[in-house]
Amino acid sequence: MPLAQPSDDGVGMEGLGYVEATRDFRLQLEPQLQIQEPPTKQPFLDTRKVLETTPEEVLALAEQAREDVAADRLMDKLTGQNLPSQDAEIICLGTGSSAPSKYRNVSATLLRVPGCGTYLFDCGEGTLGQLKRLYNPTELQSVFEDLKAIWISHMHADHHLGTTSVIKAWREANHGLSDGRVEPRSPRENAPSFLGAVQEKKLFLFAGEQMIRWLAEYSSVEAYGYDKLIAIKTRPSTSKAHRSSSMEWRGAPVGFRTYDPV
Repeated sequence: MPLAQPSDDGVGMEGLGYVEATRDFRLQLEPQLQIQEPPTKQPFLDTRKVLETTPEEVLALAEQAREDVAADRLMDKLTGQNLPSQDAEIICLGTGSSAPSKYRNVSATLLRVPGCGTYLFDCGEGTLGQLKRLYNPTELQSVFEDLKAIWISHMHADHHLGTTSVIKAWREANHGLSDGRVEPRSPRENAPSFLGAVQEKKLFLFAGEQMIRWLAEYSSVEAYGYDKLIAIKTRPSTSKAHRSSSMEWRGAPVGFRTYDPV
């Protein structure tokens, strides 16, 4: 493809094989070089039309629910139930699953329980960025100082690709910058006991065996904080094998076991 050269003779770029770039154009390199047209765009949601077509009874119920939530009597009712950790916060950092968008990142949910700690359920790619957007530096430091555990539900990439970045940020917040060593450490060497883990400011990580092995292997490339982890291997229950769900540390079962026959 010839390059366009500056010229004063008024000759344009027509006929040189160039295509004007527009939003959502895609350039495919393999197996064949081609420019793909943008997909058909979905129209924006017309909220006025939605309101016009929504049944009156539904709108009335929505208005009643809005009033109930805003009223003091609802909070009085909840307070009277003596619920545990009534001031706990659930922050959805990502609900976009495997198809993130501009406003919805991949899976990650932060649970903050005052006095009991902060817990992260799943850690998709970009979770650290979401935390930095949500909290200012002082608040984010507090979040990491209070972070007790990360739970990875399964091995789909949209649930775990941000794990090492969050662990690294947690390590810097609680132990300072890494010394640069990248030698892997076995979870057996992390702490003598669960009590020791808490006293030494360790971060609990609950994940499947494959995830834990990958984290150990990656620690030989980057000192992101694997030496500060207590890696608990999780195993789901299976109805076929009549095996209960379990958690293991140092090869021994820990925590609770549950099994509900199907």
